[in-house]
Amino acid sequence: MSFYFITPPGSESELIAEISTWVPELHWLPRKERGGVAVELPLELGLSLNKALKIPTRILLRLADFKARDFPKFFKSFSKLPWGQLLYDGPIDVHV
Repeated sequence: MSFYFITPPGSESELIAEISTWVPELHWLPRKERGGVAVELPLELGLSLNKALKIPTRILLRLADFKARDFPKFFKSFSKLPWGQLLYDGPIDVHV
């Protein structure tokens, strides 16, 4: 899964070092991006880092990357996401 760790400006290198401390067997190198660090991790590990890391201000799970310039395109792309794999079984009612 793709995670994005938001960090204060200028502390991306320190965040990469902190991630490497918690996950020394990391097979995918973290990538510095504007305003944070992106890394590919198993879902359980990425979620557990949410409580372990001190530097990031927020940790986001990236489900998809798409461009949508209007609501119908957004809704179509949003609807195609694998919600059944990420949420509990049962009906899901989303209002935007």
